[in-house]
Amino acid sequence: MALFGKRKQQKLFELERSRLARRMASEDVTVLGEQLTELHYETLTLELQGEIGDDYEQALDAYERAKQHLRVSEGPDLVRALQPILDEGRYRLARVLARRDARPLPQRLPPCFFNPQHGPSHTEVDWAPPGGVERRVPVCLSDVNRLERHTMPAVRTVRVGDHLVPWYEADEAFGLRTGQVDHRRVRELRNEHRAKGLQYSLDPTGINGSLGGTPL
Repeated sequence: MALFGKRKQQKLFELERSRLARRMASEDVTVLGEQLTELHYETLTLELQGEIGDDYEQALDAYERAKQHLRVSEGPDLVRALQPILDEGRYRLARVLARRDARPLPQRLPPCFFNPQHGPSHTEVDWAPPGGVERRVPVCLSDVNRLERHTMPAVRTVRVGDHLVPWYEADEAFGLRTGQVDHRRVRELRNEHRAKGLQYSLDPTGINGSLGGTPL
């Protein structure tokens, strides 16, 4: 009976994790679409022709393919299929913005560690979460600037139970061994972050400052 109970708990945990992954994937697709729509209105006075137009069209194509995968894929296959498509859309969007602002074109680098919605990373920095081990992470230019100003990057948050936690704390908050949400641990994490003055918010672009967003 004990073994059956553990298996049931693990199954429930995996189901909840899958639901969380789908919510995050759905939000990623929605945010990319919003970014492209906002860019469209911003560039109505520009002629999206030539290289900037090609990048914009390829970003739109990636968005449409991402929506299609979201409709037909489930489980781990959904995340695996969406990741390279979203990365391509964000990369093309970053190229359009760079061309618009007469900046150097971005390189094909991993997405920003703090929130992939920020787009391709600009560089790597040494960073450690509160009480954690320092590691080298890819970071977008916007978050690099935040860190240089000694302010917190715009970390993506996810909802676990009744609380929002940084995405990299989600597994711990869920409770890997029990398959149940550890509300006490979630409260501890939240209080730790507040005590250290950390601010977790969704920044849809990571380019023009914090524009807000809807937590998962």
